[in-house]
Amino acid sequence: MIGQPEMPTSDTPQVLLEHHLKVLRLPTILRDYDKVARQCAQEKVDFPRYLLRLTELVYAPVQK
Repeated sequence: MIGQPEMPTSDTPQVLLEHHLKVLRLPTILRDYDKVARQCAQEKVDFPRYLLRLTELVYAPVQK
């Protein structure tokens, strides 16, 4: 219907996250967040360690 807000879909958080990562210019995290999340889920890694792994992908090249 015209004028009605769109119903949120299950991919809305992912779309918003990807948009925010683009705006924040975090291409490494944008590229790898889903892959790292799947690996961490498989290994039953907690959220802080997931974030650590993800940020290490950005941080490691800076340290070289």
